[in-house]
Amino acid sequence: QISYFHINKVTRNDRINNMILLMKIYRYRIIYLILISILHIVVQGKDYVIDSDIDQSQNITSYIETSLTDGAFPDIFDKHNEESLHFNYTNKSIWIKIDIKNNLKYDITKVIYFTSGLVGDLRIFEKEKDRWTLKDERLINKLKDSKGFFPQFYVNIKAKDKKSYLIERKAMHHFDTKVLLSSKEYLAKKEKSYEIFYVLYIGIIVTLVFYNLVIFLFLRDKQYLIYCLFIVSISMTLLILNNFFEGFLKIPINDHLGFFSSMSILSAFLFAYNFLNLKNKYPKIRYYLFANCTTSLICMIANLTPIYANFNNLFGTLVDLNIIVSIISIMAISIKLAIKDTVARIYVLSWVFIYSGAIVWFGVYLKLIPLNFFTRHAILIGNVLEALILALALAYKINALKNKTEVLNQRAKDREKYLKLVRVLSHDMANSLFIITGFLKLYKKRPNEFQMTKVWNKIEKATSHMEDILNSVKIEQSLEKDQRVIKLEQVNLKSVLEDAIEIFENKLRDKNIEVIINYSSKTDHVRANRSILLNQIFCNLISNAIKYSHENSKIQINITDKNNKISIVIQDYGVGIPISVLDKINKNNDVFSSLGTSGEKGTGFGIYITKSYIQMLNGKFYIESIHEPTNQAQRSGTRIEVVLLAYLD
Repeated sequence: QISYFHINKVTRNDRINNMILLMKIYRYRIIYLILISILHIVVQGKDYVIDSDIDQSQNITSYIETSLTDGAFPDIFDKHNEESLHFNYTNKSIWIKIDIKNNLKYDITKVIYFTSGLVGDLRIFEKEKDRWTLKDERLINKLKDSKGFFPQFYVNIKAKDKKSYLIERKAMHHFDTKVLLSSKEYLAKKEKSYEIFYVLYIGIIVTLVFYNLVIFLFLRDKQYLIYCLFIVSISMTLLILNNFFEGFLKIPINDHLGFFSSMSILSAFLFAYNFLNLKNKYPKIRYYLFANCTTSLICMIANLTPIYANFNNLFGTLVDLNIIVSIISIMAISIKLAIKDTVARIYVLSWVFIYSGAIVWFGVYLKLIPLNFFTRHAILIGNVLEALILALALAYKINALKNKTEVLNQRAKDREKYLKLVRVLSHDMANSLFIITGFLKLYKKRPNEFQMTKVWNKIEKATSHMEDILNSVKIEQSLEKDQRVIKLEQVNLKSVLEDAIEIFENKLRDKNIEVIINYSSKTDHVRANRSILLNQIFCNLISNAIKYSHENSKIQINITDKNNKISIVIQDYGVGIPISVLDKINKNNDVFSSLGTSGEKGTGFGIYITKSYIQMLNGKFYIESIHEPTNQAQRSGTRIEVVLLAYLD
């Protein structure tokens, strides 16, 4: 190398020439040094100067410098002039340099903290004698050492002194935050108010989830279960975003934000799909549901493996896009349905609250709305209101479905009654009409051969049977009306039974049937209606017992009491009831009639009417039977038990 300072005895021109030669040789190095010096002057950050000891938080974000490296200490920092920091998904280390100068005449202790809870791992360095020394760490696996909802560290600065801090941040989340400086007392008070709010928020969410789980266990309607999954997942997502688990409970769960975010959108779409009945209204939407579920499940599974951390930019962007597309799709469909559907209108209203919270949050983010306790937690408040509205909407829908089901069931019952009536009229009434018309036709053809007395007796029986059928139909049709106006009173059971037996005295005598009544009850009075008990219950039961009993048999009536109830058992030893018919009686799904042991005809309404009126009296009806068509005593017969409420003074 040529050394300009060691050349002697040269002319002035020679010295100038040598200097020009040196500049040509080192021109690139000289230009580089000049540019570095200029760049350092331009990008170096300003010191944050503390001139007064203000208790509230001070935003120092615009005074910091930042850098992005693969983990090594940075050589160059970028000056940051904005009021907040924004870094997208990255696997690199984010470096934040803060210079603070204390202009006060006394030492101070302050807290530097971040407004975002998704900071991941932090390492804080302090500059001592031109070297960076590790001062503090906030690592995911050492959360027990963390100090609160906000990632924070203390700084102690002596009077008229300056301190420099370097913070390394590594995480799989995007980084949107402000860097604030405050006193320890102010921050502790602020975190206490947040703690109360979060506990209240969780209490409301847990109550809603527990309430709907109980309803699910009773109704077995999957909509309630999906609702619970949706509310839990979205609440977990919001609490992670607000650093509740790591900051308050010290549970390292923030890295699973992608899991709960994906679960939130999955359950939200499933709930909308079932709640709005999209399967029937938009059949093709099942393809999008499949795509949504597949994308969400892939992100959820990946988040539980190291793959998510290694490709956090890819998966983070995928989760965000899935959320945006799904919400827009759900709202577009809901708004379209809301034009005609009340349930859809309520659903849209529920989302208005959480969207309003999101708008407020973005307003704060864009500095259009001032930041305070309520605007910071606008999304959480919107989520609570959304959960309440959805719970009410779910109850409204279930109630509407219940009413619709009741209407359909009533229509089915009415149709069933109509079909029963048609069967009876077309069968039993047709038989009686056939007898009457047959005799009339025969009389027209051969009037001289008629035995008038015998014919008129048969016609009289046929018309009497038709009258019985029509009366039974009238009684059945009046059941619901009687149920609304029926008056329960004290009724002497013994008197009613005696009257019923007296009514059938002739029939009992004709078949030589003995009625045996055994009273072992302490009271003879029941809570009932005497007319119904006599005409619609005991007359029907005793009539059937006589009708299906063999001649020269017996009917036993046993009366007992237990637990303020009276049991009346009517036992006959007739032909009994076939199992197939017995099943129909127990299920109330048919009307039928059959001939008695002496050819007696029935209307087909007897047992049905009896059971209905017993239920109107708040009683119980039980029937057992052994079917044996031949006259084999003690082997067949029917046992009917009626349980009524005893009348208590």
